[in-house]
Amino acid sequence: KENQSIMVEATLNSKNINLNELLSNKSEESKTGKYKLRFSEFIDVNLNSEIQHLVFRKFDATNIHGVIKIKDKKMVVDPIVLSTMSGTITTSGLIDGTDSTKLLITCFSDVNRINITKMFEGFENFGQTAVTDKNLKGIATAKIQFASILSPDLKMDLDKLYAGVEMTVEDGE
Repeated sequence: KENQSIMVEATLNSKNINLNELLSNKSEESKTGKYKLRFSEFIDVNLNSEIQHLVFRKFDATNIHGVIKIKDKKMVVDPIVLSTMSGTITTSGLIDGTDSTKLLITCFSDVNRINITKMFEGFENFGQTAVTDKNLKGIATAKIQFASILSPDLKMDLDKLYAGVEMTVEDGE
């Protein structure tokens, strides 16, 4: 029924998730590669997840497991563990979609032995061209605190990007 709440408590086991397909806007805009992320106020989800492979744009991860909760237009992951970029990441985070014009993202991550070249490639050089995957090498271990504002079509407001990083780089170039 319209405006009726639904609660889902489930386990998700998947061999492959392609977020490019799941987040695509099924209108004409989808042909331009735009995405839309919105959370319904009527959905309450508690999802214990095990995903063998996940891809989004150039980001690729395997052996993902953790808990995903959606409630009151907010998505919480606490914690998620995944293998990516020749290392592992353990992360907890929040995507707050209560304001339909923007998404507030916060996360805390422990990064263990990530290939820096693959990291810059997977995160599309973090939207900049000065320091890129073409001119960085090494293995990074880090603790990261991150917060930013994104539009519903996942464009980051670089004026509202905050990060604290404590990092060690081995064999860096």
